[in-house]
Amino acid sequence: AIAAIAVILEILTVFLYLCHREHPLVKSISQTYSLLTTFGFLLLSLSAILIAENKPNASICTARLWLPPIGASISLGALMAKTRRIYLIFNKITKNRALLTDWNMLKTAVIPLAIILLMLTIHEAVKPASSEAIIVDEDNTVTTYHVCEFDEDFFYSLICVLGVVVLWLTKIAYDSREAPDQFNEAKELGMAAYTMVLSVITGVPLLSWLHSKNEFDAWSVVTAMFMCMPCIGMMVFLFGERLLYACRGIEDLKTGRTVGKKSSEKHTVGSGKLGSSDHKLFSKAASSDGSTNTKVRVKTLNHDYDHSHTSRTNNPSSPNGTSPVPRV
Repeated sequence: AIAAIAVILEILTVFLYLCHREHPLVKSISQTYSLLTTFGFLLLSLSAILIAENKPNASICTARLWLPPIGASISLGALMAKTRRIYLIFNKITKNRALLTDWNMLKTAVIPLAIILLMLTIHEAVKPASSEAIIVDEDNTVTTYHVCEFDEDFFYSLICVLGVVVLWLTKIAYDSREAPDQFNEAKELGMAAYTMVLSVITGVPLLSWLHSKNEFDAWSVVTAMFMCMPCIGMMVFLFGERLLYACRGIEDLKTGRTVGKKSSEKHTVGSGKLGSSDHKLFSKAASSDGSTNTKVRVKTLNHDYDHSHTSRTNNPSSPNGTSPVPRV
């Protein structure tokens, strides 16, 4: 049941994302990598359905072992790619657009997947997963369970690799926390990573204990739960708020300004902070040589202020290449 809920939620997320893909809050988080993230979670949730198979054969056992880490690595790799792009842009590490394209960022996205595939291939060559019948005699009742057997140490090594990816993702998300709210997913990624780490910390020891006690029915239920709960949590944290705002026609995460609604932008004299309207004014005022001499009249807090300023853009022809700084 929980796997079905996770699958429905992921399909609904894709549907809403495609319906509102032109909305500013949705468009700003990269369509390609957001859909890849959802696809990975969908693969992970679908693999939980295989846990319900009572008599798995060798093929199902292989799928049980391969699909969860592949799905997780696809999702985490996509999150790494788009978060790294935000990190590079807003920490001013590079301004080369060629290095920031979806195709170039794909190199970052495939790193976790490539490592996981290599490890799975080696395991398949050395000791492939297999189905085994285990007879349990309890209270004069004999029960035969068909379970999948594979190297537990290898399974733990897969979890360690994915754990390192989660830690690195959390770090670059934290380092990008000063990015504008429209692009910033540091809080959402932090909550999503916390959900995944908490599930692993509590789930792995519990599953190991249930397996050692031959509680295979409970093991199947708990495994499916701990595979799907992080998917549901991460989908809600990563996309829930933005898609809700998009459905309601809200464009601004902080002010709650709806589409077509005029709201006064708070502008503090001498603060050096610009509202969205100020950004538009200064971007339009830029000339070809990188300098402007513009007289701008801005109405803020029911008072009129005259702003005379000279600013420079990041134009290669500008000698200093400094960013526009208004004088208020």
